[in-house]
Amino acid sequence: MSIDFGPERWHRIVQDYTAWWAGELGRPLINIELTGADPRRAMPTGPMYEVTACYSPEVTPEVIVDHWDCRLSCKRYVGDAYPNIRPNFGAGVNAAFMGARAIPTETTVWFEPPADVTPDALHFTYQPDHPWLERIKDICRAAVTRWQGSVCIGMTDLNNGIDPVARFISSEAMLLALYDAPDEVKRLTWQSHELMWRYYD
Repeated sequence: MSIDFGPERWHRIVQDYTAWWAGELGRPLINIELTGADPRRAMPTGPMYEVTACYSPEVTPEVIVDHWDCRLSCKRYVGDAYPNIRPNFGAGVNAAFMGARAIPTETTVWFEPPADVTPDALHFTYQPDHPWLERIKDICRAAVTRWQGSVCIGMTDLNNGIDPVARFISSEAMLLALYDAPDEVKRLTWQSHELMWRYYD
């Protein structure tokens, strides 16, 4: 493997993090990742994106994971750092799962309302076959297959509560709705909360 992080270092990381969470480590955890290491592998072809959502649907999950592998191989992990990566589809991608329009850029993903609606007209439902949800799961499966536990694969960035709701209602409309229709905002917030946990699972 080209990522410079072997089983003995993982063993120490697991011990130290376990002790830290139990309040028994006696020091803070310090994570330092240094770039510029020799990747000891060939560079992949095609553009490499920080925002995973920027890859076109034609790019296979295996190619994306190979790009991640190259990025992780160019790092040195110092102190309590360890190789980790997560599919970046934007902060609060569950808003897209619920129907918001997703607009990827080089640095982030913006989420916009699919239409101009009032809170009482909104109803969120679970969409298990949403294309982005399927894409995220496919990429994570490819990463698990590739690394077999030697890289920590993180969760995509899900938001909870009112944040995803705010992707469907403009800021001004949300402020008014909090005053004029608090029960509707509460209903949507609970729907969003429950769906976030379903998507997390």
